[in-house]
Amino acid sequence: MYYVNQMEEFNLNITSEFIATAAYLLELKSKSLLPMSEKEKKEYEYKRELLIRRIEEYARLKELTEHIANSSNPDQYPVKIPYVFPKVDEKKLVKIVKAAIQEVEVKQKVYVIKKENYSLERIMAEIEEIYDNVSLYEILRNSNSRYEIIVKFLAVLELIRFERYTIDDDMVLRRVVKEDVATAR
Repeated sequence: MYYVNQMEEFNLNITSEFIATAAYLLELKSKSLLPMSEKEKKEYEYKRELLIRRIEEYARLKELTEHIANSSNPDQYPVKIPYVFPKVDEKKLVKIVKAAIQEVEVKQKVYVIKKENYSLERIMAEIEEIYDNVSLYEILRNSNSRYEIIVKFLAVLELIRFERYTIDDDMVLRRVVKEDVATAR
């Protein structure tokens, strides 16, 4: 009972992210202490650089949020989006993401602390490999966690931004044929 009561007090999402980050740091440290082949060195350097970039990005974001919070007029910092996505019904989009999240929550009755290893690039490649035309809901509903839904949603947005897919009013993704790209410009 003590353990269950303690779990109710903790935010398990934050705790699991902390544990995953700590495990990642331990993995990097252990690899740095062991002899490595050239391939392993390249992989280690890539992971190390990725970690450094994430830490630097976090520091910049933290500094910016503190600057905005301490400024006298926080409205003077508008959010700028460099790319405009095609006009879609935002209500449909929100409804699809919420429905997928609810379906995943039904699947997850028990908290399991594990590192979720999803790569935006890998998910984008999987979507391109599997689907020519597919509804956004179909892609998102086959997820096992909120994190996976978010990564898949970001992958879809990136595919649209790179003009590899388009999305219509019915929230159906369609692969863009090279000829379509040339005529669209």
